[in-house]
Amino acid sequence: MKKYNWIGLSIIVAGILVLVAFIVFGRLNHPPTIPSDPKPADGGENVGIENLVLSWGCSDPDGDPLTYEVYLGTDPDNLEMIARDLKKNLLKLERLEGGKVYYWYVVARDSRGGTSSGPVWQFSTKRISHPPEITSFSPSDGSQNVQPNVSLSWSARDPDGDEMRYDLYFGEDPNPPLVLRDSTSNTYTPQNLEAGKVYYWKLVVKDSTGEKTESPVWQFRVSAPPTPPQALNPLDGSTDVSLSVKLEWFATDPQNSKLVYDLYFGTPESLQPIATNLEENSYLLKNLRPGTLYNWKVVARNEMGLETEGPTWEFKTASRVNNPPYPPNSPIPANGEMDVELEPTLSWDCSDPDGDPITYEIWFGTDESSLILVATDLREPRYVLKNLDSGKTYFWRVVARDSKGATSTGDLWHFTTFFVSNTPPNPPVSVSPSQTENLPTSVVLGWKSSDPDGDALT
Repeated sequence: MKKYNWIGLSIIVAGILVLVAFIVFGRLNHPPTIPSDPKPADGGENVGIENLVLSWGCSDPDGDPLTYEVYLGTDPDNLEMIARDLKKNLLKLERLEGGKVYYWYVVARDSRGGTSSGPVWQFSTKRISHPPEITSFSPSDGSQNVQPNVSLSWSARDPDGDEMRYDLYFGEDPNPPLVLRDSTSNTYTPQNLEAGKVYYWKLVVKDSTGEKTESPVWQFRVSAPPTPPQALNPLDGSTDVSLSVKLEWFATDPQNSKLVYDLYFGTPESLQPIATNLEENSYLLKNLRPGTLYNWKVVARNEMGLETEGPTWEFKTASRVNNPPYPPNSPIPANGEMDVELEPTLSWDCSDPDGDPITYEIWFGTDESSLILVATDLREPRYVLKNLDSGKTYFWRVVARDSKGATSTGDLWHFTTFFVSNTPPNPPVSVSPSQTENLPTSVVLGWKSSDPDGDALT
């Protein structure tokens, strides 16, 4: 009987202890609900990458205050805690990477240690697209002397590796029209470009995401061919030409490009090339047949390969042998003479072995490689120059032509004009007043001076 009383007493004591614990420590605790309703939504796409706010739903059955831990990363098996002890069910992220898949979950914790872990959610961020870049283009902006058959070309790259297409604008207007749309080729060959004209072009590069880059308007000038060659000797239609004659011609290039020449010569029935890539604009012919009609023409070609063909000229050799004049000689001023006056009279000696009348041409200038024809058909061996510059070297040459068209060319001569110098004024003299002490308060200063060259003084 006593044994049962002891057991009953133990049960009563245990119940009392449980009652006391409930009173002291409160009721039983329930964990928070499992976090749900994520934003961005699970599986969301094209989520913005800046100032993104993560939020979720969660509550506590017992009404206990909650705090949260947030885990985030791009590897679902290795997510990193990025926030803890959050008192609100949201978290603002300043910036994420574009074009990535992110995984995240939330752990809710109540004030009595109860926890609930949400599932792993995911979202993908919006891909950041960068505009294409134009890396090179040809011809370069402002190019001169571009070939008429030029092909426009360019290179571009897309930082994101996107497919690119091109719109090309081209024409003679500074605001060129569209000539290519959505092209995948990076070259364009315009047709029928005109020599000497300026052309304008612009490129728009577009990628598959809609990003694009527009170039400024570029321009280039198409090179022009040489001017048509002109016959200098013998002139077209000349007769009684010597059986040994020096063919001479003249051509220029708009771009100042160096010219070479192809020479064609023969009878009207057999005009053939006899010399190519001549660097001089002359060619000596010897042992021609008397009383024969000859044809000749010249093709001028510049460094860009553009060429111009001159007309076909003709001349007839003398029935008898005609000797050209002797080369002009004995120049005045003498060759290399210094301190020549600024308006000198050029003179020279010349005669013809056959006694034929002679006329003269004078070629003159400051550049020995490009003399200018300043006088023709002179019947006397003299010529007056005007208004030369002081202290400058001038070059000149005389071409003598007899009445039958035979010519001879003198040597290249040069002279230098005198240098006009200036002598300073003489020092002032007869200074008044001469003393420097005991002067009145008002005084007139005076002096005398002169200039050796007679120049006005101040």
